[in-house]
Amino acid sequence: MLDIKELLQEENDSNPDIEMSPDDLVYMIYTSGSTGNPKGVMISHENICNEINNHKVNYESILCITTISFDVAMEDILTSLGNGIKLIFADDRQIKDTPKLIQLINDNKPEVMDLTPSRLASYLEVDAFC
Repeated sequence: MLDIKELLQEENDSNPDIEMSPDDLVYMIYTSGSTGNPKGVMISHENICNEINNHKVNYESILCITTISFDVAMEDILTSLGNGIKLIFADDRQIKDTPKLIQLINDNKPEVMDLTPSRLASYLEVDAFC
């Protein structure tokens, strides 16, 4: 773990040589708790690298419509960065307003968009989306 505030106080601005292993923790997510208590899930460097590099990338753009606190956002962001894919972010207005989202999709024509089945079902109810 690096403390950014501590690093900024240092006069030595050389690149820190931090040892990392595939098993080291990158971040933690929590389940919704719909079956009881939320459970923490630890994501290691190896986990996220496997997710990012496991794609057979044959597309050029991803539309990200999830909040940064949702695990799918990390997948979208890191997959695009790791594979040179254009990443299109929907803002809060576009995420909440289906016609605005449709306009974003029509303007950018993303090839990939990760969303939940319930969100897809709500979009399919809008004639302009189909």
